[in-house]
Amino acid sequence: MVDKTQWSKYIDATSDGAYNNAIAESIGVDPATVGRWRTGTVDPKPRQVVAYARAFGQTPVSALIAAGYLTEAEAQLPAAAPRAYTLDDFSELELATELVRRLRESGDVGGRREDDHSVDLSREAHDLAASEDDSAVDPDRRA
Repeated sequence: MVDKTQWSKYIDATSDGAYNNAIAESIGVDPATVGRWRTGTVDPKPRQVVAYARAFGQTPVSALIAAGYLTEAEAQLPAAAPRAYTLDDFSELELATELVRRLRESGDVGGRREDDHSVDLSREAHDLAASEDDSAVDPDRRA
């Protein structure tokens, strides 16, 4: 491996903030091994690199590039594939908040300009959050 920090950066970018213990458990290595990878003291073995990639939804080739076992030219792929998020990864409140932010940014609410009516978007987001909290207490209220 050439750059001792490249693998550590790849782990940081693809592990969704998982701690060394969780990473180690998901790929069958000791947590201390993951710690040594992060400090650049020890290089991961190719099979460990592939196990990590599979456990964290990455392609083995991109992980092998990050670990220095392949070059991008050899693989003809980008070094890191960012995690793809789906709507299920976000709560209703997070989605509503993002929608409100985008509507405010565009000034377009409900097909009309924001200044054409008096919709209190922050109040609507608050009401959604309250209904989400109620749903957590009473599972039967969830849609």
